[in-house]
Amino acid sequence: MRPVSRKPGVIVLDDDGERAALIARSLAGSYDVATAGTVGEAWQLAARRTFSAALVDWDLAPGGSGIQFLLNLAERLPLVQGILYSMHYGQTLRWEAMRLADVHVVLDARAPRFLREAGLVLAECLAPAIPVVPGQLTPIGPAARARWGAVSRATRTFLEELHRAARSRSHVYLVGEPGSGKRLAAALLLEWRRGWRRGGGVLRRVAPGPCEAKILFVPPLRRRTADLPMLVGRHLLEAAGRDGARARVVSADALEAIRQRPWWGNVRELQQALDRACARTAPGSEITAGHLLGPVEPAPAADQWAKLRGQRDSLLRALEDGGSVTGAARLLKISRANLQRRMEHLGVVHASVLPGDRKLLAGHARLVN
Repeated sequence: MRPVSRKPGVIVLDDDGERAALIARSLAGSYDVATAGTVGEAWQLAARRTFSAALVDWDLAPGGSGIQFLLNLAERLPLVQGILYSMHYGQTLRWEAMRLADVHVVLDARAPRFLREAGLVLAECLAPAIPVVPGQLTPIGPAARARWGAVSRATRTFLEELHRAARSRSHVYLVGEPGSGKRLAAALLLEWRRGWRRGGGVLRRVAPGPCEAKILFVPPLRRRTADLPMLVGRHLLEAAGRDGARARVVSADALEAIRQRPWWGNVRELQQALDRACARTAPGSEITAGHLLGPVEPAPAADQWAKLRGQRDSLLRALEDGGSVTGAARLLKISRANLQRRMEHLGVVHASVLPGDRKLLAGHARLVN
């Protein structure tokens, strides 16, 4: 029988045995690493052992797809962090990975610091949660709240892309799961865009003619685990401010329970769980794992998930090719109103024209759809 390791388990899937062995050696000090040369071998390992993360090569040998493996992994084991790498890294590849699979990050395998970057990403997404004492935080204003903590690499990368998009004339579409913060991000984009104009900045048009459509993916909460302590602490601090009471604190076991939950309802579900815990505890007291018991948002059925993903991809291609909502509706041969309803159903927000955006950043901490 194989001895039980206390190190987090990591699987490396790569048809290049030498590279897989090199990655495994670089991580062996901190992780229990196993390597697989084919998708079949990877699934056999997953059936026998527990893994917290998977490092997967995009360019597997014929008959295997790194993206497809991560796609299936997200459906079967949503808490396993998926990290993709490729010798053909580029923004198009990265966009495809974020669009098709639930990927934590995409790395450039050609980069001299590739092994170091892989280690840093793993350390970030697998680090144990550290309790946050709300009393140690200062009250946060609209801009800080909109930053969502900005601790995890997934969040920082998304906000950097959002900031770049704010300085262009592009139509920006945000794609994400329910409760992930699409409308709050849209309001932040418009706030940045107004600030850039007020500062004398000129919005860049990427190409002549119609405005380009830029599509950004809002990371789900299960890919932002490093943000959890800050999100929890901030919500409890804000709840105390609304009630005029002392803020509650979160125990280490409660924070670890939060970290181990997939949160299919994302930030909205997290806030609801914390509100129930507050209702069960006195102001200034400690929230434990037992106080967090309650309804759990179920994972979508695999066939439903695949169907919605296919519909969403078709919609996003139409938005890219059409350049606007009107152009996309024309390509799909449906009315603009019908397309907007479809966008709402599929979790796509047209961030460039979000109505009432000034109010969204002015104290609406619960706006997370």
